[in-house]
Amino acid sequence: AAPAAGGSWTVLIYFLADNNLEAAALGDLAEMVEVPVSPSLSLVALVDRAEGFTDAAFGPIGDWETAKVLDIAAGGVAEVADLGEANLGDPGVLTTFLTDGIARHPADHYAVVLWDHGSIAGVGGDHSHDDGLTLPEIAAALEDALQQTGVERFDVVGFDACLMGAVEVAHWMAPYADYLIASENLVPNSGWDYRSLEYLVEYPAASPEDLGREIVASFVTTHGESRPNATMSLLDLGAFGDFEARLDDLAAFLIPRMDAFAAVIGRERARVISFASSPVPEDDPFMIDLGQLIARIGAADEALTAVAGAAADALETAVVMSATGPAAAGASGLAAYFPP
Repeated sequence: AAPAAGGSWTVLIYFLADNNLEAAALGDLAEMVEVPVSPSLSLVALVDRAEGFTDAAFGPIGDWETAKVLDIAAGGVAEVADLGEANLGDPGVLTTFLTDGIARHPADHYAVVLWDHGSIAGVGGDHSHDDGLTLPEIAAALEDALQQTGVERFDVVGFDACLMGAVEVAHWMAPYADYLIASENLVPNSGWDYRSLEYLVEYPAASPEDLGREIVASFVTTHGESRPNATMSLLDLGAFGDFEARLDDLAAFLIPRMDAFAAVIGRERARVISFASSPVPEDDPFMIDLGQLIARIGAADEALTAVAGAAADALETAVVMSATGPAAAGASGLAAYFPP
């Protein structure tokens, strides 16, 4: 069943900013301060800053190089705790941040945002500890937080990070959240427009899907002109299991017949949208649009039409919304790792 609409929200943002993105974190925090005060919305951030990138102050907290837990409200910010030089690449730190935030701000709905550099290897890193969070570590942290708090599932898990709108990411997040918000492509340093959280104040009856749509739309509105290849999508993780099953069916059909279909797959893989591609193989993440690939191989050979069509239909159901700039038009909303 879809999560209920309305009710209170706690949004927990995990800033792995102990790196060259430190200044961008301060910009996003400033956007959060602009969100109007509401008794039904709590914004909580764990912000780990770096040494040597910027000494800019943030409100009354000033400059810092450690990891601080902040409660953010319109026009102001309050320091809850200073964790010292914590390793935000440690999943236990993420678990503790989530459990403490939920304990201090119990709500009807919870959203978790992980903020940093990203790829299907995970998010990170924390330069002071030369560490980041892998997808299994993020999944373990979410699971531990849910068990410790008694919360059944997070309503939304979002990644303000590059290249996380991928089947590999959705696979690991699906057991713990109802919706995933992420980009198939690179994300500009300025990232999400966190003023979009004002939507929860203006429309207190909003559902988790409504919030997800607003974040996706605001991201592409903000970056669409300057970054025409911008992408952002909203996935229904409740429907993702059916897509994975249909994808398995397609793989099971193809693998024993690879002699017959390898040329089709290779040809169509070369024609679909790729993300963050580089002429230097070591710099290429080899991420392609999975929905386009499935559709194209289904159309290229009648023997694949039925099984590929079933996977394409299931993906269309799972992708609630996909928004792009003009250069990424036609992206399905879900990428996959596929070296040529």
